Amino acid sequence: MPRNQEVWDAEYRRKGVLWRGEAELPDGLRGRVLELGCGDGKSMAAGKGLDVIGIDISREGLRLCAARLNGADSLLQADATQLPLADGAFDAVLAFHILENLGDLEVQALALEAARVLRPDGLLWSRSFHPDDMRSPTQGGKAERAGISYRYRDEDALCALLQPLRPITLERRELRKRYHGRDLRRVVLHGQFQNTAGSE
Repeated sequence: MPRNQEVWDAEYRRKGVLWRGEAELPDGLRGRVLELGCGDGKSMAAGKGLDVIGIDISREGLRLCAARLNGADSLLQADATQLPLADGAFDAVLAFHILENLGDLEVQALALEAARVLRPDGLLWSRSFHPDDMRSPTQGGKAERAGISYRYRDEDALCALLQPLRPITLERRELRKRYHGRDLRRVVLHGQFQNTAGSE
């Protein structure tokens, strides 16, 4: 069992559902969709009516996702850097808050796999925390909590790692929050990338 799976399984067993509230899906999302790192199903629950396949490395996360969706038919335990899926099988890939839990080489491998399973000109939508986020460390953009690694990347770093996917839009969004009397901010990069693999 990969260490990442053990760590995430332990986190889900300790806390249960990690991602609460309602997810906001991209406008225009259609066709066959793959969600990388679907976790306990927050985004998949918002995508009811869409043709979505969810993968996650954590068996415990998938168990919670299946309960949220009332079934596991559209779920698969797999590593996002080694997808057991056919070439060109998807119109869109979602990578919401998975990239910050991966090292640079893993993000590059994920991008290559996403390009492989996407149809030509298919789209990857990403969301990841920016170095200006309230939880980002002051040095190096790396942190670890409960054995889980977090990496906070800016626009240039993200675009470089996600090649051969071409950035269409990359928007920085800020949300002010107040914790224990302190004004803090969540800073998230919302990206849309197009598959260019094999287009030349």
